[in-house]
Amino acid sequence: MGSGEAAPSSYTVVANDTLRGVAKKLFHDAGRWRDIAQANPDIDPNRLRPGQVIALPKAPRLAGHK
Repeated sequence: MGSGEAAPSSYTVVANDTLRGVAKKLFHDAGRWRDIAQANPDIDPNRLRPGQVIALPKAPRLAGHK
């Protein structure tokens, strides 16, 4: 994402996606899969389906950035 672009608030699952993979792809931190899971309490993180739309948590602000 470039400067000034808003982070997406949702993501559409594609084949073979995992929450860990989505977290790494979008947040550059695979460990944030738990944040995605918490934002989607009604989904089973072990059974993502292609076409499923999941909510994304807001990206945390980095120290020193506004």
